[in-house]
Amino acid sequence: LGVVIPINKIKPKLTEKIKLPVTGSSTTIKAFPSFTYLLEKHTPVVVGIKIKSKRKPKPEKPKPKPPLPGQSMRQMPASLAEEYQKYLTRPEVHFSGVLVSADGHILTSYYNVNRKIDAITVSFQNDVAKKGYPARVIGWNQQLDLALLKIDQPPKDIRPLSLKKSSGLKTGQWAVVIGYNPDHSFDQPTLTSGIISAIGRLRGQAFQLDTAINYANFGAPVFDVEGNFIGLAGKHGAVSHWGLNSGIAMAVTVDRIIQVLPDLKKGKKVKLQALPFFGIQGNMGALDIKGVQVSRVVADSSAWRAGLKSGDIIIEFNGIGIEEWRDLTKVIRETRIGDKIKAKIKRRDKVKTVTIVMGSREW
Repeated sequence: LGVVIPINKIKPKLTEKIKLPVTGSSTTIKAFPSFTYLLEKHTPVVVGIKIKSKRKPKPEKPKPKPPLPGQSMRQMPASLAEEYQKYLTRPEVHFSGVLVSADGHILTSYYNVNRKIDAITVSFQNDVAKKGYPARVIGWNQQLDLALLKIDQPPKDIRPLSLKKSSGLKTGQWAVVIGYNPDHSFDQPTLTSGIISAIGRLRGQAFQLDTAINYANFGAPVFDVEGNFIGLAGKHGAVSHWGLNSGIAMAVTVDRIIQVLPDLKKGKKVKLQALPFFGIQGNMGALDIKGVQVSRVVADSSAWRAGLKSGDIIIEFNGIGIEEWRDLTKVIRETRIGDKIKAKIKRRDKVKTVTIVMGSREW
């Protein structure tokens, strides 16, 4: 059953005006905010990045394998295998970036430059001449999905983006991503909006948002509703099968960017860090169980090699009692790759001890 509300009751609410604070001014807008003022303010600093490479992009290697349960690539029908490869191949598109210094430093996603590069050309969105500026990679941080490019002679009439520490991000606040629009018949970039759906992601270095992110706007700047730069959209997480879109994206916080930018300018390159990896998925719905119930074991992981099975309950790990998922994750983070660990598990009312050699995965 539902309730029908007469349109004459709804109309006054839809046209009702509210005050929305904007840095340096007070703007009156309709109930749903318009972000055109963000485009007017930040379009000049948004750039397109075209990468030329003689080698065609290779399909990424997804984990875990195989692509379908119990099925290898050879067993897949030819048409299905071809379609599958398309989802794992990076398209040749203009990527996004943002000018952050008057002498030509440009921030973008590390994912965009993680390839064999012959040439990089940077274009500014509202450059009437549509001139391309040769660029080179200066430094990168793979853990944060950040890369710093450099052009020698940026347009003199464009002021770089101002980098200031955020006053504190909050779950639920607006997040707006401005990316490069490769269609030269338009002089405005793309804009997608949403909310910050979680903070403190990726060990406190990023935030989660439900704004649309794709290959074209990896490396695009993220702004709050007042026009403040709050982060850089990037590609975080493992390669997924069949182009999975979970509806969320990640962006590195401006505070973290400010911290690492001096190192990037000096040419520092930071690779992914290998972290301890156990290889189970816990049954979060088992609230009446003391310990962590295993719902899935990742193939060829430490847990798999130790003989853990779905339904097992982990009650002790490395000498520490386990009552809930947080207890287990804390102990795992404190271990080192290659450590031999004793764990007690409960299986069909019997307690047994297993030896685990802690594995690893790239973060």
